[in-house]
Amino acid sequence: MAQAMRYELGFNWGGRKDSIFVQEIARAARRYRIRWVCVPKLHAVKLQRGVEQERVKIGVFLNTQADGVNLGSPAMLLCRTLKEHNTLVIEDPDDIKTYADKGLQLGYLQRAGLPVPKHYVIEDWKRNKRPRTIARNITLDSKWVARSATGMNRQLFLISSAKSMTRALAKAGFKPGNRILIHRNYAPLIEGSRELRFRVWYLFGHLVPCWYQKGVLMPEMLRTGDISSPHFGQLVYLMGKIAEITLLDWFVTEMVVSKEQKKKALIIREPANALAGIGPGNKPLNSVPREVLRIAAHRIVEVAWRYARGLPLSKGITIELA
Repeated sequence: MAQAMRYELGFNWGGRKDSIFVQEIARAARRYRIRWVCVPKLHAVKLQRGVEQERVKIGVFLNTQADGVNLGSPAMLLCRTLKEHNTLVIEDPDDIKTYADKGLQLGYLQRAGLPVPKHYVIEDWKRNKRPRTIARNITLDSKWVARSATGMNRQLFLISSAKSMTRALAKAGFKPGNRILIHRNYAPLIEGSRELRFRVWYLFGHLVPCWYQKGVLMPEMLRTGDISSPHFGQLVYLMGKIAEITLLDWFVTEMVVSKEQKKKALIIREPANALAGIGPGNKPLNSVPREVLRIAAHRIVEVAWRYARGLPLSKGITIELA
């Protein structure tokens, strides 16, 4: 048998091969002198066969396409084949029960004492049964939203009455057996030109914290001067705890200081979203700053380099600022 083609890093990709993320992977790979392979959607089956036949070996594989829901998809089958052949798969789609079940994840974080929104989970909703119990337990106003408890969909449906709750659930297209998350929606406190709403990436212990200008959709990285913010230390602490509880190494989360709170502390508005915003639920990367994509690309190359040499993949919590 011919010698296997070996790569320290592989990743699947649904976007353009000349995107900033792929360009930065190439740049970092040259610096670290590692071999890498980008797998477009149409090539997933071909690579899977190569791995099965041991013609291709990959050390670390970053999954950005398999969502753990479509179990027979080429991306899903590729990830499972890679794992069978001792590849370290980052964003393993088989971990969907942790990273894509927001109701379950919020419960984990709440039991650990972390600040999460007040929330309820409807375990098995049926169209002919109005969730009266939950409607009685919450003060229904526009501060509450309904969403799927499982999956990467972040679409929210505002609730203003028990009747609107039923409409929201029907509009979302839920089916019997679906899990539904009802949670409080906190608007951020405004300080000057800033919303105190933070979007933070966790990349194997390396934090990339961003926040928002008022009315601007794209976040921007915090700068060195921003670490004097009284929220910075809590932000770092909460990110470390989320990683510890969920066992995820590569994710993005959102936190907010609510204008409705007397105590101006952070709330975990959106728990850990794996795929770090570069996966199938976030096309065309419209909420990830270019600088964050650059950092993520260099970080995954470093992880692959360290893995190939048997080194620890993380040095502990480190922080990248603009």
